[in-house]
Amino acid sequence: MGFKPISGDTSKTSLFGQKSPNAFYNYLAQMPRNTALLDAPKKAGRVRRQRFTRKIDKSLSRHVKRYSTLVGEILWAWNTLHGFLANCFLLLSQDNETGLAIWHCMKTDNGQREAFRAALGAQRKRIPDRIIDEIEWLLELVDKLSQHRNDVVHVPMTYLKPMDVLVPDYKTGDPKRADRLNRHDRERFHKQFKGDLVQIAYYAQFLMHKLVVPTIGPGPWPERPLLLSIPRAEIPLTRSQKLRRKATGKQRPRRKSSRR
Repeated sequence: MGFKPISGDTSKTSLFGQKSPNAFYNYLAQMPRNTALLDAPKKAGRVRRQRFTRKIDKSLSRHVKRYSTLVGEILWAWNTLHGFLANCFLLLSQDNETGLAIWHCMKTDNGQREAFRAALGAQRKRIPDRIIDEIEWLLELVDKLSQHRNDVVHVPMTYLKPMDVLVPDYKTGDPKRADRLNRHDRERFHKQFKGDLVQIAYYAQFLMHKLVVPTIGPGPWPERPLLLSIPRAEIPLTRSQKLRRKATGKQRPRRKSSRR
C-alpha cells in the first residue's frame, strides 16, 4: 500500500494525512536539495524516468573517506578483540560446537561478554588466580570502552558546508553519543582509541594462550596495555589491586592519562 497523497496545506499535513508540527517541515526545508538524481538515457517508446547515483557527493567524499577509514580500522580492531574473547570462551566451554552455539545466540557484544564472565566463574577452581584476575580486568575494561565503539557505529554524521567539517547529527543521533563524538580532537582521539583496541586485542590473545597452557612463555608477564583514550583514573583495577587498596586504605593517584 502506497503513501497517501499530500493535499491542501502541506505545512500541516504529513505523508500519512496526519497533522504535523511546522518545525519538522522547516527542518526538511533547510536540508540540501537532492542532487543524487541523474537523467536516465533516452529510449524510444518509453517514459523518461530518473535514477539515483551510486556515488557519494563530491563535496562530501573527502571527509567521508577520511572519517570512514578511521572508523573501519576501529571496527576491525574491535572485531579482532572480540574474536579472541570468543576463543577464550570456547576454551572454557570445553565443547566447541556447544560453545559456539551459546556464543552466537547472544545478539549483542555485551551479552557475549556476560556469557564469558559466567563461564569464567564456573571454571574458577581449575584456572590460576592470576589468569582469572587479568581476564576479569580485561572484560571490565572492554565494557568501559564499548561506548566509544557504539558511538561511531550508531551516530550518523552530517556535513556543515560553511565550516567544511563533518559533525554528529543531533537531530537523528542519540544526544549522549553525539556529545561524545562532538569534540575538536575527534580524529586524534579515534586514532588513540584504535591503538588501544589493537593493544588490548594482543593482550587478549596472550591470555587465550595462557588458558591453553598456563605456564607458556618464559620470563615475566607482559605489561598491560597502555591506554591513551581514557584517563588513568577511569582504568579499572584488578581484583587483587582492589583488595590491596582496601587493606591499606590508599587512594589511586589521579593523572589525566596513562601516556608516557
